[in-house]
Amino acid sequence: MIMEENNKFLDSLEHSYKLIKSEMRLSTEASIEELCKVLLLKLCFERKNNSRFLPFVDDLKANTEPVSSFYRRYYETYASHLGFIGWESQMLSKDVFWRICEGLSKSAFTDSNLSMYGSAFSAFLQKHYAGYLSEYSTPEKLNSFILEVLGYDKISNMVDPCCGLGGTLIEAAKKCKENIVLKGFDIYPRMANTAKLHMMMYGYGPDIVECADIMNGAQVCIIDQFDYIVAHLPQTHQAFSLAGRQYAFDKMLARTQEDFIIGQLLKILRPEGIAAIVVSDGYLEADKRYESRRWLYENAQVINITKFEGLKYEGGDNARPYNVVFLKKMRFPGSDVCSAAYIGVNDGVDKIKEVALSIKNDIYGIPNQNTKEAIRYFRLMEQRTWNITLLFLQEKMGNNYPIVPLRALMVHRRERVEIYDYEEYSQLTVRNKGLGVERRGEPVKGINLSKDAKYIAHRGQLIVSSLEASKGAIGIVPKELDYSVVTSNYYLFSIDSGRVDYDYLALVMSTEPVLNQMKVLNKHEYAMARITIEKILSVVIPLPDLDTQRRLSKMMMKKVKKVQNAQEELDLEQKKFMKEVFGE
Repeated sequence: MIMEENNKFLDSLEHSYKLIKSEMRLSTEASIEELCKVLLLKLCFERKNNSRFLPFVDDLKANTEPVSSFYRRYYETYASHLGFIGWESQMLSKDVFWRICEGLSKSAFTDSNLSMYGSAFSAFLQKHYAGYLSEYSTPEKLNSFILEVLGYDKISNMVDPCCGLGGTLIEAAKKCKENIVLKGFDIYPRMANTAKLHMMMYGYGPDIVECADIMNGAQVCIIDQFDYIVAHLPQTHQAFSLAGRQYAFDKMLARTQEDFIIGQLLKILRPEGIAAIVVSDGYLEADKRYESRRWLYENAQVINITKFEGLKYEGGDNARPYNVVFLKKMRFPGSDVCSAAYIGVNDGVDKIKEVALSIKNDIYGIPNQNTKEAIRYFRLMEQRTWNITLLFLQEKMGNNYPIVPLRALMVHRRERVEIYDYEEYSQLTVRNKGLGVERRGEPVKGINLSKDAKYIAHRGQLIVSSLEASKGAIGIVPKELDYSVVTSNYYLFSIDSGRVDYDYLALVMSTEPVLNQMKVLNKHEYAMARITIEKILSVVIPLPDLDTQRRLSKMMMKKVKKVQNAQEELDLEQKKFMKEVFGE
């Protein structure tokens, strides 16, 4: 019965929304806003009079005054004290207004059934705002995860400074302590009003939400006022150009926008307060954000970074990964040890709760019993990029041998060579799938070389194709190709032979765990983008002692040689077969 009523109300919302959009030719936002104004009157009327909306509908039908004055009269009677800035007037025609009121009158709002209708209203908002205006909606699964981490039993007061539709506040109000103090702010009047109504649809007070610009220094009344912040950072291109206002930051450096917001959010926290902030992949992974990550480390204690991969908004097409950063406000830089968690969209409730419990234990200093399976630990300042996907790939290197970054084993070399037109030069190429380095055609005169052929390769160097590295175009320059000429498409590295065996390095660099690291490091919009030298040097490999390296590579090379010989025999037999059958 409850589900049936819920679905009926959701259907009436959908019908009303489509009616407004088709008849009044309004945008998605404006159509939802006009519908919400009617819902506000219905909610206030029925709760104050303890009766259904029908008398209001009958009065509307019998009245001859314009809708605008009729609506204002009821608004001033029932809702003017609730702080809905800008909702004092109505844009709908009388016919559309009456038809919507009649349709909505079939459902009665009482204190006992508000949560049922509230959930239908939540589903309606999520469907139409998510994907279309994705910055305004945080998926319920993500809200639940964040509050599970912070602890429903722990949160005494909480603020959402960019509250949007108010979903996080409602989740906290439903499941946290009864005496929890909640506050939400949104810079957009339309969104703040919608969030206020959203709160009321669940039976909570509209005063929880305010329309305010918390980035403005005028909001000094909330400085150091809250123990918990949950925030989904807004899209900066809208948040920083509202009403012609510009904030003091370098707009040429996009990273500083999010730094500025997080800095303002930290001001709201009390000392030792905890923040859960939803940020983009770019903030934590992109090369250009290195200074942002350093700033974050120096201004707060970063407790955990969780990647929520593949989560989609209900009703929308948005499939971007979410990252949640859990911070503690510190007067001094905290520990540089951070935990990381990776949650896939198909992970079950039990897995997500296990991860949440592990992070919660980290936040509150509780001994962790299941950290090995749920989360990983790393030192922030040892990571050039906080790329959680990469971190978990590196964790899969195994525990048999120490894990070492390539920058500890080799150095980039670039030895230029002057090309003379009538001298001959050898060239080389690197085959994919770790199939080695080989001569590229016959030696050619300098006048016929590519203009980009300027560098000398020496035997024993590691050579990497900047365009095909993730496909295994990596190898060791053999002695017969010493002094070959290569273009800038190839990187050359001198190897520390006292720490790593040449054959072992060539073999391990073409394995799937290492190539996967390169794929993650080299995610680009363009197919022909190069992997950078710095990214190659940040790749890690297992490194046993030299004797073990030589034993493993010798054993592997024997097998490789067998396969090569077998392939040559197969090629020969295939040629014989073709000649026998086809006379070729």
